[in-house]
Amino acid sequence: MDTDLYFWLSVLWAFLIIICFFDNLLIVWAIVQNRNLRGPCFVLIGISSYADSIQVFGLAPKIFTYFLFGLKPMDARTCLYIELIPLTFNGVSNFTVISIALDRLFASVSPSMYARKNIPAYYAVHFVLIAGYTALQLSHLLRYFDDGEVHCTMSPIFMGYARVLWFLQAMLTYAASVVIYFTVAIIIRYRTITLKETRLFHSLMYIFLSMLCGYFLTCFLGVLSGGELREEREQLTMDMLIGTPMLISLCLNYFIYYLTSAELRRTFQYQLRLFRVMNNIPLITPVHSFTTSSTANSDKNYQNNAHSQRHQKK
Repeated sequence: MDTDLYFWLSVLWAFLIIICFFDNLLIVWAIVQNRNLRGPCFVLIGISSYADSIQVFGLAPKIFTYFLFGLKPMDARTCLYIELIPLTFNGVSNFTVISIALDRLFASVSPSMYARKNIPAYYAVHFVLIAGYTALQLSHLLRYFDDGEVHCTMSPIFMGYARVLWFLQAMLTYAASVVIYFTVAIIIRYRTITLKETRLFHSLMYIFLSMLCGYFLTCFLGVLSGGELREEREQLTMDMLIGTPMLISLCLNYFIYYLTSAELRRTFQYQLRLFRVMNNIPLITPVHSFTTSSTANSDKNYQNNAHSQRHQKK
């Protein structure tokens, strides 16, 4: 394998880590900034996006070490201390996938009960489940951890059977989410659900499909590459190739929400105007290929209402 490939993959990963960090933080900022996005589902989306922005830094130590010192391994215990926070948020990110799916299932199965729910208790249930999942993931890590030297990212410090349990736990989470999203899609197809809830589900479905493709492509490449003995640099290069699809999928969240969610897109455009990126572009952009006709109507109604309100004030 070309030895220069590792260098260019390291450059790509550094770029993707920066993009993923900032675009997921912009999602969090949009949800905090817009009072219309304070519902439980958007709060869970914000938690998931914040977790994604932090967990990607678990991939950074190997990249920075390579650029500063070359391919030198690090003490495993030191790596564990560095990776502990990103690993914690990795667990949060993994489980919020199913938390958001369960929220949409509840909202579609019983809209009246969903509207009357006890908000603090509802958040408490989700937070307990997220904390339990994360604690279980960390317990696998600590149980099988052993001293040695590793090239520091999240994956190598899951040693022995801990790595199998880590992947199995994530796989079961994604599998359960597939079943839940499929169920919600059937419910929306055959029951009367509000337009707002339908649009939100479509946005989340695109996000989930992006993550699912990244996850299974990473797993597929891992299976194809397994069982072969390679030199150290070649193996590290292969590991980076395997992890790239999942990293790319984490970077796409902002762009998918921009294309599919009218509510988030309006707030994103306000953000871009603050950075003087879209000063000469209308506040509501033309409908994109991923945007449904109902979303387009929502954007048009938003513009008409805003215009009429300004006219009344005059």
